[in-house]
Amino acid sequence: MATNSHLEGFVEDYPARAAAEPPQQAQSSQLPILNLVQTPAVTMPPPQMMPTAIFSRRLCQYLAAEYSSTAAGTGKDAVACALSDLDTDITTAMSHILSSSEQEKMGFLTRSPQFTEWRYSVDSRLIVVHESETTNLGVLSTLSHLCGLMAKTLRKPGMWTLPFICGLHTAAGKTFQGGRGLMQAVTLQLLSMIPDALVPMSVDPSIATQGLVSGDVGTICSVFAMALGQLPKGTLFVLIDGAHWNGTEARSAEMQHVVRFLNEVVERLRAVGTGLALKVLITNPSGRQQFAWNIKGEDLYMERQVLAGGHNG
Repeated sequence: MATNSHLEGFVEDYPARAAAEPPQQAQSSQLPILNLVQTPAVTMPPPQMMPTAIFSRRLCQYLAAEYSSTAAGTGKDAVACALSDLDTDITTAMSHILSSSEQEKMGFLTRSPQFTEWRYSVDSRLIVVHESETTNLGVLSTLSHLCGLMAKTLRKPGMWTLPFICGLHTAAGKTFQGGRGLMQAVTLQLLSMIPDALVPMSVDPSIATQGLVSGDVGTICSVFAMALGQLPKGTLFVLIDGAHWNGTEARSAEMQHVVRFLNEVVERLRAVGTGLALKVLITNPSGRQQFAWNIKGEDLYMERQVLAGGHNG
């Protein structure tokens, strides 16, 4: 598929593009974002007040706790089962069959100036991509396929992907539901990339543990922010597909919390100019959701890119 080769090209020439960017202020792989999260649940103190740290492997166990019953009798632990399910989501999204028209639309989108800037820039950025009216979309869509494709293709040295397909986690009995589940899933994936790291906590470890076990969104966001500081220089892609599935009355507040948090991380990282770029892609939120989020970010409409591409052609 043309889009696949386009993404492969991005992976191959990304280092050269990054090197050609104007130098920023002195960069460090350690992120000065310890005071990033300011929520009712968590207020993060300065570094000298950090109480202690928890091994990333233990944090993964807390985040994957709802897989404990699933793991029983499989010979795998809960963390392995959870990560396996999330990898299966990528395969499921990529298996969504696209018509020739949908493939063409996806190609126009990925070649658009806005999308290209989001992907290639060494700065942290957030982009929201719309496919069509959310009421017309199924569990998976063209953008689901794109997120799956990117999640697989962009996993290279110095580049990491944290995908989450919201539509696959909405039915009764499904794991990682709502904004809380989304944040649990991406944080679990992030921590799994640094399995032997000691992650500093913003509060007493017993309080952090209690928050993780109870699924407190603020605590999970805090752990995500702290874990970012353990990554080396590179680019981290957070790919959130089908945001409208978390736009119900019961889920909208958590989803708003998560999106605003990620937007704040993007803005802080861009401002301090560290060696880690965070690229957040959110697809297909409802208009009501996006109005409530009230965040700054690039808005991109796939249908408009088709019209622009056809006109330019």
